[in-house]
Amino acid sequence: ALSASYLFQARRQFIEAMRAPLSREPHLLSHPEEPYTLHLKPSFPEESSKYRDLLKKNRLKESELGFTFAGPHRDDLSLLIEGKEAKLFASEGQKKTATGALRFAEWEELKTRTHLKPLFGIDDLALHLDETRQHKLKERLTHFGQVFLTLPTLPPHWHPTATLFHISKGGCQVS
Repeated sequence: ALSASYLFQARRQFIEAMRAPLSREPHLLSHPEEPYTLHLKPSFPEESSKYRDLLKKNRLKESELGFTFAGPHRDDLSLLIEGKEAKLFASEGQKKTATGALRFAEWEELKTRTHLKPLFGIDDLALHLDETRQHKLKERLTHFGQVFLTLPTLPPHWHPTATLFHISKGGCQVS
């Protein structure tokens, strides 16, 4: 119960720390009128004594089933666009844009904490982005240090100083 309470508080602090950078990120890939927020849905009472009581209450049934009904492993972190859950209401492009904004905000927070430009890696970000958003993504990535970005196809006029690795079943080519 104490460890679960600690994890919950750490997650809450993370969400609070992400508020400012996440509020700056949407306009970098999308429209500024699409605000993004994070929401933590805990599966257990915040107070460790109440969670301990819940564990005691469910102990026999959970022992029989081999797992616990509530705890940090059951928490859910939701990314909201204009107050609605992205995974339920957003288009694929909006989901990718929101995911990108979250990753950019994480990068900004890590940079603030370490005073270094951290490595940035993201998979298939440009896959569902229209041409305008791909252009904004390209501009945004120039502010990062080292970037690992995977794409199924290379958008036209990609970054001129990028080192590109073309990976296929036949091997890998560097250009």
